[in-house]
Amino acid sequence: MNFTLILIAAFVTTTAAGLGEDIAADGKSKLPNGEGIAAKFKADTGIHKHESVIYANGFEGQGDWKKLWDETRDKDGQVLSLVSPPGGDPKLGKHCLQAKATLGHDTGGGATKWFESSKTLFIRF
Repeated sequence: MNFTLILIAAFVTTTAAGLGEDIAADGKSKLPNGEGIAAKFKADTGIHKHESVIYANGFEGQGDWKKLWDETRDKDGQVLSLVSPPGGDPKLGKHCLQAKATLGHDTGGGATKWFESSKTLFIRF
C-alpha cells in the first residue's frame, strides 16, 4: 500500500459532535466538499504552513523521516520504505511511503501521529 501524503487538517465547525448530525434533513452531508486546501498547493509544497493544517508529511525531506512520527511499526526495518513511483504525477511529490506485509513473517507496518482532538478533523492520505 502506498501513501503519498499524510495530511491532517482541523476545522472548527458549528455542527454538533453527535453521530449523524452532519447529515441534513434531505440526506446530504453538511460537511464541506470540493477540492479543499490542497488544491492551492502544487505537490503540497508549503501546505504545512496553512493555519488549518495540524500535520503534513510528504516524505520529501532528507534524513530520518521516522523521527517526524510519534510511532512507527517497521519489523526488522523491512516493512516501511520510501519509494519513487515510476512515471510520477506533477500534482504529487517524488516519494511515497510503501508498507509491505509478508505472509508468515509480519503483519505489515505503519506510522502514527498523535494530536489533540477537535470537533471535526479531515484526514487525507
